Formats: sequence, structure tokens, C-alpha cells
Amino acid sequence: MQLIKLLCFLLIVAHFAACSFRIVGKIESNYFEPDEIWTYKVDRNSSSLLEMYVNSLYWAVVTMVTLGYGDIVPITVCKI
Repeated sequence: MQLIKLLCFLLIVAHFAACSFRIVGKIESNYFEPDEIWTYKVDRNSSSLLEMYVNSLYWAVVTMVTLGYGDIVPITVCKI
């Protein structure tokens, strides 16, 4: 029973982290060109909100349960 509670808690935290990940990307889209935004680079081939959510959820879960990753990196190039 405790394992099920833990998994549910981790899924809820991952959901909020994934939504926050997307919100930061949307906020950046107001200030930068589309080709400079990391969410545009990740979601270039995504056609639906579900695919974008799955990408974000994947990022959140991998961030929580592993030490390192490198396939989705939130970096925006800032031109001054």
C-alpha cells in the first residue's frame, strides 16, 4: 500500500513539474524568437498537446529518477 501511495505522489509531482516546464517555455515565447526557444526545438515535430505533455512528463520523470540526461535540455540562446 505504501508503494502505491509513493507512486501516486511521484506522478502528481511529475505532473506539476511537467506543467511548470511548459509554462516557462510559454513565458519565454513572449520574449524570444521561435527558433531560439528550447520548447520549439523539442516540440518541432509534435503536432498535438498530448505529445507536448508527454515530452514534458518524460523530462520531469527522468529528472526526478536519474542523475543525468541530455536529450531534453532547457536552454534558450539570448542574443544581446
